[in-house]
Amino acid sequence: MSDPLVAHTPTFELRSDRFRILVSGAMTEGRFSVVETLARQGSELPVHVHRDEDELLLVLEGCLCVRVGQDEQRLPAGHTLLLRRGVSHALRLETGTARLLTVFCPAGFEDYLAAVAQPASPVQTPPRAVGPPDVPRLVVAAQQYGLDYFPALPAQEE
Repeated sequence: MSDPLVAHTPTFELRSDRFRILVSGAMTEGRFSVVETLARQGSELPVHVHRDEDELLLVLEGCLCVRVGQDEQRLPAGHTLLLRRGVSHALRLETGTARLLTVFCPAGFEDYLAAVAQPASPVQTPPRAVGPPDVPRLVVAAQQYGLDYFPALPAQEE
């Protein structure tokens, strides 16, 4: 008999980030999902809010600054941060690349990725850099998955 948590791990590219779904909501009856992200500086998403899930970030490699509401926290490798549902946040890489492990509770964010991103190889290097995000497309799709973007708000203060 096979272990129900051992399965194919789909991988997606969105802009110049690569997301690998390590544990999907389908595997946990929707209780949580786990996503590994290989991120590239400059491809960060605008300020956004998850209406339906909490997000636990663990920085595996690199360093990032996370804006939570009006506060900023620096997260070097080995640090974690809980982003509660309903609180606006944005991530900004302080290193060229970073590798993150994110737990979403309940699951669902991986469905948004499947809707807006392209299937990709699970190779452990970030994809090539690309231009700015197609924010209107992301905003429309996000609304169906309990995610709200606020692209007019700066991710950091000047």
